[in-house]
Amino acid sequence: MAFDENLAGPAMRFCRPTFLFGCVLFSACQAGGASLTDAERAAIAASADSATRAFESAERALDAERVIAHLAPEFYMYNDGVRSEYDSVAASIRRTLGTFQHFEPGFTAVEVIVLGRDGAVVSFTFRDSRSCGSAGARTG
Repeated sequence: MAFDENLAGPAMRFCRPTFLFGCVLFSACQAGGASLTDAERAAIAASADSATRAFESAERALDAERVIAHLAPEFYMYNDGVRSEYDSVAASIRRTLGTFQHFEPGFTAVEVIVLGRDGAVVSFTFRDSRSCGSAGARTG
């Protein structure tokens, strides 16, 4: 997620690395109904994983609008115990992502739990490395 000192708190002002746990509900937009075959379950999991990687790619490209496109209007996150809603997160991304000279998101321990034909839960650990500010000091 993009750095914003108002969301991340004063400790983040110097672009120190952040550690976040992400959990994203992915909607596959498929018809609900009977139980899934292993092949259907694998296809939904692959689609959810692909969406997660596209989100990571958008961050790496410093493309704020592509990042925001992956967030549902109901999206919220906690950072250091502070809840941030969609509007404030989207504004933060737009305001700060372009200030980075380099951003290397790291999604590890990606796990997809298929809930049914219409959705899955994707969880991951997130750690980033970035260069920011005029000095371009790399952190992470």
